[in-house]
Amino acid sequence: MKKSSSKPYSNSRKQQGMTLLEVLIATFVMAMIATMAFGALNVSDRSREVSEDRMKDIQRLDRIWLMMENDLNNALGYARGSENAFSSVGGTDYNGVLPAMQVSYGGEFSLVLMRGGWANPLHFPRTELARVAYKLDQDNILWRYSWMDPANVDEDYARKQKVMAGVDDLKIQVLPGNNQAKGYKEGPWVEEWPNGPPDQLPLAIEITIELKDRGEIKRLFTLAPGKFQG
Repeated sequence: MKKSSSKPYSNSRKQQGMTLLEVLIATFVMAMIATMAFGALNVSDRSREVSEDRMKDIQRLDRIWLMMENDLNNALGYARGSENAFSSVGGTDYNGVLPAMQVSYGGEFSLVLMRGGWANPLHFPRTELARVAYKLDQDNILWRYSWMDPANVDEDYARKQKVMAGVDDLKIQVLPGNNQAKGYKEGPWVEEWPNGPPDQLPLAIEITIELKDRGEIKRLFTLAPGKFQG
């Protein structure tokens, strides 16, 4: 019987396994692929976090604008007497009368107004009027104050609600009525209100909120000439 040759066995041994250089090259390629994959995953994760933060900011701003819009849509041209009419609110003396709306840039309160439509689902024996105010404090926090008794504007009796932090500035200007305004673009826009009878509301109000990370954001609101009946 003829013996098989040993050459094929020898060649097969030469073809088995990988050289050290091939192992190093394969390891380097795999490391590069892993690094690129991790980098892409990290970028995607950071993009997702940025998108979520932006969405939260937009939602937070939307809630603030809706809050202000609700107050302004229910604003009433109704001035009311009060013993401490300006002890906390500050402003021009109207012989103990709280104006329907007060705007004062740099004052203790940037915006104060009388509003109706105060929810009373349990039908308590109280008025549906309320006085609300917006104030920017020294810590760059915007607050909303509300008084169940519109004639008493003492801060000790106010419901204080934190609206937003990180507000650099709050600017409010109004468009007067009584044929003073030529148009929304022409104005004249004023930063102090009232400039006439205390029960008068302006035609429109522009509110500018300046945020540290987003700059200035403006909203324009028109006011219905509502009057309190009662």
